[in-house]
Amino acid sequence: MDLSPLEFVFIFLLFNLGVRIVVCLNVVGSWQAGSDKELMTVLAAFAFQKTDPVAMEGSRGYIYGNITSSSKVTAAQLVLVDYELFRKLSLVLDSSHKDKEPCTHLMGPISELAFEKRCFPNNRQDFFRAVPCPSFDLCSEEDDPLNVVPGSQFSFHIQDTTGARFWYLLLTNCLLNEHCNWTKSNSRVRLNYDIWLVNGHPDRSGINPFEHQFSFERQDTMELFAFAFLLFLALAFAQLHSCRKGEKMVSLVLLAFLVMRVLGFLLHSFYCLKFAFYGRASGMLTLFGDLFASTADMGLMLLLIAVVKSWPSSIRNFMSKRRYGSMGIVCMMLQIVFTCTAAGTTFQYIPLHMLETWPGWMSMATRLLMTQCFMMELRFAVKRETSREREDFLLHFGSGCMVWFVYVIILAVAVLQIPLLWRYKIITGTRTFIILRLSLTVSGICILADFIAYSALVHLFWPQSGKERTYFEEPRSTRQSGGEEWEEFEQSIISTDQR
Repeated sequence: MDLSPLEFVFIFLLFNLGVRIVVCLNVVGSWQAGSDKELMTVLAAFAFQKTDPVAMEGSRGYIYGNITSSSKVTAAQLVLVDYELFRKLSLVLDSSHKDKEPCTHLMGPISELAFEKRCFPNNRQDFFRAVPCPSFDLCSEEDDPLNVVPGSQFSFHIQDTTGARFWYLLLTNCLLNEHCNWTKSNSRVRLNYDIWLVNGHPDRSGINPFEHQFSFERQDTMELFAFAFLLFLALAFAQLHSCRKGEKMVSLVLLAFLVMRVLGFLLHSFYCLKFAFYGRASGMLTLFGDLFASTADMGLMLLLIAVVKSWPSSIRNFMSKRRYGSMGIVCMMLQIVFTCTAAGTTFQYIPLHMLETWPGWMSMATRLLMTQCFMMELRFAVKRETSREREDFLLHFGSGCMVWFVYVIILAVAVLQIPLLWRYKIITGTRTFIILRLSLTVSGICILADFIAYSALVHLFWPQSGKERTYFEEPRSTRQSGGEEWEEFEQSIISTDQR
């Protein structure tokens, strides 16, 4: 069956979206224990905040829930490890297929730290739970019912006064035998689990619901996206008023991109709101939010190229020019593919921002191509400009646009040097939103930069403003039908440079 390019892209996107529907920290599911199954599986990766020594109970992390089965036989171990220990286990797991006793090597690093009343009574860390737990009863390791969250069979308390850290919740097919040696489980048992991971005591979730359910690196993002939504919504209404006062193609196109950004922030805000109250939300919300944002940014780059390409006349015929019309369509399709491919990408089971993935770097390469096109057209526009005042403005306009073109690329390089705990907030926000409790995070870089760029364009293209009349209206003496003279002038510049 022959497929058109658009049909192929559509099927490709459906394939990528189909496996990335739900992201949650209320972990619900089932797992088959048994000797022929995988040795270890990761249930969740979650960053717990720094514990406040003054308010231990309200600031420590909690993992609680139920793991049940129709069988009463102990079939597996529920294990809690931090990021550094998980990296060691991952290295051991990669080579475990060569070992005759893989469980001994896998669980060895944990056995040096974790308490087990029969085999490791001198260790102090509470990392183990034998599962399944008895029906309608606590797990065997829970010796004090007061430490268990009501309605749960087990609870882990994560207390770290040194700083925030990623923790991993694992299920392993390994058990301790009567000689305290680790062996593979021979029990083919299906385990059903319903587990919550939260920052702060579960009974105090109402104090700050926008931090309680969220992993540390995603805390405060609800306030960030909600504030960004309000900012861009106000800007979109201003641009709508601008379009009503004087309709121009450039103003209508800019309004369309602003509406896309507003929809993107709205979807992100709704995702965070739903996650805050239910611990689960559809990843499709954030995916479509990212799609709106990335396509709007790509469209804005094309719009800026159109402005300098047609300077100072209308951009009405820009997309009809084969070179940039085709390039615009291809770049838009590539941006959609890159955004969908990057969705759900993880490193050590930690979700990554698009800028940290290979599709994100391909998107940066496309952005570099657009930057080169903008610089080339800006050079032509400056050379054909006869007014010194307009030429100075064009140079300043181009310089400001260039900063917006390249800042994401610089940020993508710099962010790789920053710990994973802080990357997401650095990419998505800025420190300036102190009024919204974001004073402790470095957030808003992308949002703030984009808002400044869109605000500047709304101001420049405002009908009957001094700048719009002075710089964006072509003098009557130089107007040519269809811009043919500008094309001839551009070709003469190219010919001169080639000599």
